[in-house]
Amino acid sequence: MCIGIAEGLNYLHTGMEDRKMLIHCDIKSDNILLGENREAKIADFGLSKFQHAITINTMHLAGTPNYWDPEYLKTGKLKKASDIYSFGVVLLEIFSGKLAWDSRFNLENEKGKLIQMLDLKLIKDVCELSFTRKEKPADDSLAVFETIACKCLAKTQAERPTIGEVMKELTKALYIQENTMKPLKISREHITFSVENFTNDNSIMRGCEMLYKGTVKYNNRRLDQEVHVKQFSTTSQEDGFLKEFEVLYKYRQENIIGLVGYCKENLEKIIVYEHASKGQLTRYLKDTSFPWITRLKVCIDVANGLKFLHGGDGGQDVVIHNDLKSSNILLTNDWKEKICGFEHALTHPANTEIKYLMNDVVGSLG
Repeated sequence: MCIGIAEGLNYLHTGMEDRKMLIHCDIKSDNILLGENREAKIADFGLSKFQHAITINTMHLAGTPNYWDPEYLKTGKLKKASDIYSFGVVLLEIFSGKLAWDSRFNLENEKGKLIQMLDLKLIKDVCELSFTRKEKPADDSLAVFETIACKCLAKTQAERPTIGEVMKELTKALYIQENTMKPLKISREHITFSVENFTNDNSIMRGCEMLYKGTVKYNNRRLDQEVHVKQFSTTSQEDGFLKEFEVLYKYRQENIIGLVGYCKENLEKIIVYEHASKGQLTRYLKDTSFPWITRLKVCIDVANGLKFLHGGDGGQDVVIHNDLKSSNILLTNDWKEKICGFEHALTHPANTEIKYLMNDVVGSLG
């Protein structure tokens, strides 16, 4: 939708032999109409001005408060950059779900904190997997969008980008968003083949969530390394599947099991982990060949993983695992530890404490 508006402005701002350049003068969400497929159409040209020179000097301001270019408001100098400023306001309206005169609408939002303007209702019950048309903004896509929106809102006209530059960056943000999950999606057919139809011989954990050893195949080519495959076997496990994927996608650290990919086709819900060749810690607890010094190193690895999850570093939320147990600790061939099993994880912003009711308690007995 943003790109559609930008394309319309680009047409207006680019003069051709048979037409003059036009400054709209009143870009706002009220003047954007939507077609059946939500394609954007710029409307209401009653205040528009043909641009005969680079700058139009006027004593009569045109436009709508809250969308006015501050330099135009102060000096009466009207340029194409004035439309760019108004468009910057509209970009934030589209993102946040708030109109420019809403008390919660904040043009002074610091770079890197644009997400704070987003109404949580807009992303309730949505996920990172593109299962619905409602998707959370991917971090890299949001960063590109935020940067260009902030440039549009520069205080001076000279600092603002051209509409061509805006189009380029919005297209980049869309490309990133659309392609964020594609490299991680694996077909059900390939996963089924690689783990021999989830036979019990390959299973290393029993229960509602089944974990298997195997390999995956892309385009008729097997990966060189083996993987672990976790199958969520009931429809009631949708939330756990989404939560585990979200945590593994966002939180990457040497003591957290690595995410290879996912599959969600029909009723199948599958997460593919990196391979941890020694399997679960549980199987070694009574093993006398599992020496004390190795046990201590495993404990330190688990502590490092928890420190990362609990730290809320880099603006990330704090993650409470909520089901830490020996069967959710996998070991690599060199006894490096990998925490897995995040289907019950809880997240909350750093420096805040979240209280949960007793009926929210999950985890494992013991």
